[in-house]
Amino acid sequence: MGKFLFKYRSFLPIPYFLFLLIVIEFNPFSFLTGSFIVLLGLLIRFFSQGFAGDWMRGSEVEASYMLDEGAYSIMRHPLYMGNFFIGFGFTLASNFYLILLLPFYSLIFFVYYFLIVREEENYLEEKFGERFIRYRKSTPAIWLNFRKWKSGKFLSRNALRMESSTYLTVSFIFILFLIKVFLFK
Repeated sequence: MGKFLFKYRSFLPIPYFLFLLIVIEFNPFSFLTGSFIVLLGLLIRFFSQGFAGDWMRGSEVEASYMLDEGAYSIMRHPLYMGNFFIGFGFTLASNFYLILLLPFYSLIFFVYYFLIVREEENYLEEKFGERFIRYRKSTPAIWLNFRKWKSGKFLSRNALRMESSTYLTVSFIFILFLIKVFLFK
């Protein structure tokens, strides 16, 4: 199941975002707060991708080397944390039954990514052995531990290039939200 979810992780959230587009109930406060959270997610992804390189965008679980520098020294899965904030922000921006939808989104997200992370980490443990086991024990999966910071090579050019599809997708969703809100009230 983890391999399937990993392979199609870019496409499986589409039905959820279409649902949000259909049910959005515009509220300026929710929309602005949600937009800020989406931007935070994009910044986390940009920062993470700048350390990661281009092999992180594939559809197969693989690794050229073990990444434990920069954003990956303080959290094992910063790209996924960025994804969480992007989805959470859009959910908040939709302002649709937030008391139910925000916990629902969070639960589905963590189950979905739990399966992906388990697949990835099994692969990494098999490939890198004890080195990965030590890293996994000392570095939180999705929580920050700034005391563990280990600098590495950050390439903003690489981050911009590798995240361009994310920026386009998020921009497209924002435009659809705005069209729905202002043209189809």
